[in-house]
Amino acid sequence: MSFRRVMRPVYTFIFILLLLAVASITVAVNIDTRMHRYDGDRWETAVEYLNECSAAAHVQSIRYESYAERADTDKARGTARLFRALAHSERVHERICAHASRLFNGEYTPPTVMVKVNTPTRANIEKSLAYERRRLDVSAGLAAKRAIDAGNRYIARLMIWIDGSNRRHIEFLEKVGGRNSDDDVKYGVCPNCGNMYESRNCDVYCPFCQTHSSEFAVFGD
Repeated sequence: MSFRRVMRPVYTFIFILLLLAVASITVAVNIDTRMHRYDGDRWETAVEYLNECSAAAHVQSIRYESYAERADTDKARGTARLFRALAHSERVHERICAHASRLFNGEYTPPTVMVKVNTPTRANIEKSLAYERRRLDVSAGLAAKRAIDAGNRYIARLMIWIDGSNRRHIEFLEKVGGRNSDDDVKYGVCPNCGNMYESRNCDVYCPFCQTHSSEFAVFGD
């Protein structure tokens, strides 16, 4: 029996393995593409929505910083800390949405905005609560559902993070609205998803994105 005839089954087996490997890689690439990219109109809609989210977070972060400055003037130190933590959370939201937009070849430019605050801190808390509740009523879960329906789990994950973080905004605003704003509460903000915590009740890992608490930005005296 010739050497070629003996090796023929081995060559056939190796060829089949190579075909299976190529097929597996092709399937993996297709799945990854579906998870991270839209096609046609859906792709354009994703970029537009991400840019809108980034812009809204940018404006709200500036508004919260202005409220913090007014709280300093009103000697409401605890409330000033909360507003600065809220502003940082919004900046994280702006950053992750802008980054996602660039992944889809979008372009994001922060809007130019000036915020002048003439109202006292108590009124600013009430305005912030009204804004956060309205935002949650209008958009909670919708963006994530649309992303999932379109096959983009990456954007869906970001929207779930942001929705959960916005719920925490409401929780802390409601708390500070019902107590002395000069208490000793400190706040931690996850740098990866924007989720917020009272630092004394902080988890070891962010339950949203698993970032270790040692990386959180802490707002307190």
